[in-house]
Amino acid sequence: MDAGVDTGPIYLQATYPFNEVEESHRVIQYRVVLDNLEAIAATLRSAWNGHASPIRTEGRRSATWGQPWLTAYLRWKAAARRTRVNAPGDAALSRRP
Repeated sequence: MDAGVDTGPIYLQATYPFNEVEESHRVIQYRVVLDNLEAIAATLRSAWNGHASPIRTEGRRSATWGQPWLTAYLRWKAAARRTRVNAPGDAALSRRP
């Protein structure tokens, strides 16, 4: 058991192309799970069978995640709307890996 909370190894990092303007942080949080259920299931089966390998995290900045503060959330949404105004189309669609 690790001394911290959520400080153990990482076995899967997943995302999906979320829309920063149309989707709330809560929708993004749920959809990233729902859109990656197959990968999550495969990773859990691999861990259960003793074959899972943690993702290398050396050199990555450590961070704590939680629900966004209201001011940070409003700044994020405003920036996403500005991006859409300045570059119409799907400019607010995340392209994060």
